[in-house]
Amino acid sequence: MSAEFHILSVPVQCGKTTLLESWVQTQPQGSVGGCLSPDRVIENGRKTRVFWDVETASEVLFEWGAQDEIDPDNLLEIGRFRFRQSGFDWVQHRMKEWSGNQSLQTLIIDE
Repeated sequence: MSAEFHILSVPVQCGKTTLLESWVQTQPQGSVGGCLSPDRVIENGRKTRVFWDVETASEVLFEWGAQDEIDPDNLLEIGRFRFRQSGFDWVQHRMKEWSGNQSLQTLIIDE
């Protein structure tokens, strides 16, 4: 089995995730797996980032917002960023499933 790797590397905030989100919609059902990390608007117009499973369309929060009451047992701090450990645990579990799915032609990992 051979594999091709493609890296999409362009400046920050120029629409990489939006481009990939649109591209996924044009692909045959069940041929693409992985996750994207788009900004989503949640309550009161606040934005947060989620992991969006391109196969199931499910979303999991992975970033703590400035107004969120942070659970210290679910906190992963990297520099100025405050992430939800549970989001990374979820995507790690899904990555194991994607890697074993022989029907996927493309696996996308965003950031």
